[in-house]
Amino acid sequence: MRGTFALSLITVGNATDFYAISDVNWSVSSGPTLNGSGTFAAGQAPFNPSQHMSLDLTFSPATPPWTGVQHFDTTTAAGARTVAPPVISIQLANSETGCPGVRVWVVASRYRSDWDASGTISVTDIFGYLNAWFAGSGYADFNASNTLEVQDIFDFLGAWFGGI
Repeated sequence: MRGTFALSLITVGNATDFYAISDVNWSVSSGPTLNGSGTFAAGQAPFNPSQHMSLDLTFSPATPPWTGVQHFDTTTAAGARTVAPPVISIQLANSETGCPGVRVWVVASRYRSDWDASGTISVTDIFGYLNAWFAGSGYADFNASNTLEVQDIFDFLGAWFGGI
């Protein structure tokens, strides 16, 4: 699954910063898209290593039994930060029991061309992207044209060289 969302700072707390998440637009290769919004809270290192994400998402097209708005929340195992800001790496589920449920692992960076979600743009991102493109991964459809084409490589490199 690949896509975008907007993260906006709501407030800086004593030990935790709070954010609004909007414009979630994720697509599953050969599957539905997920759209919605929610919240994210990140503890301030080194005082508070916790994190929490809560999203209300809809599947389009609706995928039974997950029709209507589905609430996703941080799984118990994902409550501690494993990467330093500005990268987000957290697991969400619409069922804590996992049955029935959908689990997603959100790995995000502020840079669109940060392919390995390290928080920085480096040469390893180019190699990672090209590996995905040559493997025919639908996730390498960088320009979201629903077709894997050479233009995706040019668009990725344009973002990489542009620091995006």
